[in-house]
Amino acid sequence: MNILHLNSYYKKGGAESVFLLTYNEMNKIEGLTNYIGAVSNGEKVDINFKTWEEQSKIKGIFTYIYSKHNYKELKEFLCKNHINIIHIHNVFPTLSNGVLKAIKEYKKHNSIKVIQTIHDFHLICPNSTLYNFNEECICEKCIQNKFIEQKFLLNCDKRGRLYSIIKEIRSIISNNVIKHKEIIDKFIAPSDFMKDMLIKSNIDNQKIEVIRNPIITNAVNKEKNKDNIICYFGRLSKEKNVQLLIEAFCEIIQKEKYRNYKLIIIGEGECDKEIRARIKFGKLEKKIITYGFLDKIDLFDKIKESKFFVLPSKWYENAPMTLVEALSLNIIPIASNIGGMKESIQLFKAGLLFENNNLNSLKDTLIYGINNYNEEARKVEDAKKIILRELSIKEYTSRLLKLYNV
Repeated sequence: MNILHLNSYYKKGGAESVFLLTYNEMNKIEGLTNYIGAVSNGEKVDINFKTWEEQSKIKGIFTYIYSKHNYKELKEFLCKNHINIIHIHNVFPTLSNGVLKAIKEYKKHNSIKVIQTIHDFHLICPNSTLYNFNEECICEKCIQNKFIEQKFLLNCDKRGRLYSIIKEIRSIISNNVIKHKEIIDKFIAPSDFMKDMLIKSNIDNQKIEVIRNPIITNAVNKEKNKDNIICYFGRLSKEKNVQLLIEAFCEIIQKEKYRNYKLIIIGEGECDKEIRARIKFGKLEKKIITYGFLDKIDLFDKIKESKFFVLPSKWYENAPMTLVEALSLNIIPIASNIGGMKESIQLFKAGLLFENNNLNSLKDTLIYGINNYNEEARKVEDAKKIILRELSIKEYTSRLLKLYNV
């Protein structure tokens, strides 16, 4: 059996980690021949796609919507190689509708199974986040909105209306012309929340399989020496809402009982300068320590002594692995009570939830966690057993093989 694995990039973020793990694990299975297609950045791939980011602004817009190069590359590869299964991960923004069109044409004349793991909300939201950056609120208007002209009135992209329109054009071509949802035989949702959103967008329940992303770390950490540290790691962007965490932390440490706590923030993004300016303005350099991007080994080394990890996102998230990674390091996760964050906390029966984007609720939740630390820490031990059972690479691979009918 021949399997082609497709993704926007070879290496970048969480989706790429799952993409590469899938490819590498399938390479270990006897009788499977695996191929890989992505923007390589120098790594060896079977199909080397190109990204719109490499082009001029005007040409890049057209490539963003439909890449002739990527269409041609994939079509030529499929004509030369007999493929039984195509497993897509992220198509947008890099691979574009060109890849979908090539798969659609190949599928007309060949018996092939097409599977897609949904890592974000691109399929049901042109902005990919179910979040309106200009209004700074969750937005589900496009999920069931069948009237194209109404979608053009939305201004969701953080860069403005022009970018919102470009994304909407790409979405219309994908869903209404190429018919993305019809090309896929089976969607993999990493969370029940994502499955519910897909069903809400009129995708048949029978076409969706929930297979949770595996934890990539080699072992669950057993280190229990903890200090009075609260941490955050991830993107520093508006929807991640790290500023809310900073304000809650600042209010907490005004009380003598909590004054010995520190906050560690690790990551990079558009809000980096704003966050650093807030720390400098409040003369908080000794209480709030910031780091840029760190690889997993260095990241875990920095946070392993933390008592709490806070994910204050004000958008849904899908299946945030940061919560799982925190639990694996014996860190109590605290997250907004929406989307994949709420599901993760409830699934593992460990961690705390606070009201989305509510400063007082986050502050009260942090205080509760600190005051009841030992009780909450005991729940983490049971959660790690669930992680080892449900999110192991072995379980993930087994579920995939069943889906592939191997």
